[in-house]
Amino acid sequence: MRDALLAQKRLDKKNAINDDELRATWRAVLVEIIVKLHKMTPGGEIKSRPVGRGHASPFRQLEGFIGSVLTQVLEENEDMAQDQKEGGTAAHGRIILTESKQFVQELDEVNIRLQRGEWGKGEEAEYSLLLVTWDVEAMYPSLSHDFVVKEIDMVMMARIEQAQQDRGARQQAIKLREVLMQLLLFALEHQLVYVNGIEHGVKHFYHAHEGVGIGKREAGAVANLVPIRREREILAQPRDYVKEILMYRRYIDDIWATIVVKRGREMEVLRKLTEDLNSIDQLAKGRGGTTRTRQLRGVGDEDD
Repeated sequence: MRDALLAQKRLDKKNAINDDELRATWRAVLVEIIVKLHKMTPGGEIKSRPVGRGHASPFRQLEGFIGSVLTQVLEENEDMAQDQKEGGTAAHGRIILTESKQFVQELDEVNIRLQRGEWGKGEEAEYSLLLVTWDVEAMYPSLSHDFVVKEIDMVMMARIEQAQQDRGARQQAIKLREVLMQLLLFALEHQLVYVNGIEHGVKHFYHAHEGVGIGKREAGAVANLVPIRREREILAQPRDYVKEILMYRRYIDDIWATIVVKRGREMEVLRKLTEDLNSIDQLAKGRGGTTRTRQLRGVGDEDD
């Protein structure tokens, strides 16, 4: 930055500001960085996350096309849910976060409601606020192909049903489903991933028979879209001791929820909701695998 400013000044011969004056305009900025490590050995050695990378696939262009279509389908799904919430026909709107700004804004809205005392104040208040996060354990490798195909196809079928009154839109939805599902099946069955070899930096390629390879261009869209239908069903269920789920947001495998619960029933509510989220991938459980959530931090939790 300094070199660029000096170079620009020297190019402009009419600029009379000397270097000392220019330096006087600089301001120091303190940057704090949080480093997330996968794990460390007892000896202090840092281990990187073991992944099978998908970005060397010869089908990269196809994967990019599938990812862009799934992203558009997800956006339509989210917009419809938000419209239903605003129209009073659904309790929850968008689930997927697309930027951190959305998350901060919603937290601010919750804080404003707290300041208004909507759920009571003081020690005798009937309700408390439960803040909890979950992390989906090994989400990419745990996504069984049967589950991915089933859930995405159900979303595509719902698009067709929603277009019943518009014949042209319905035909387009039918054709898109036919094309997309065939391409998705092909992409899932022809996943080539690689890992770096220990000796001489050799790359070892593998055919991935299950899961979705990290780094594949459609992987993020698949991970965002696949659980969303069941999530909406879970959120719509009446829950004992829950007054209101103020916020439920997810990005890929990270979930945040803000819930108004009956005081003293926080852990009971948390356990039941965690069980429901763990039940999303029933097909994977039947095949011996699982897509499970791991509670990271809840109200009243202490560090292990």
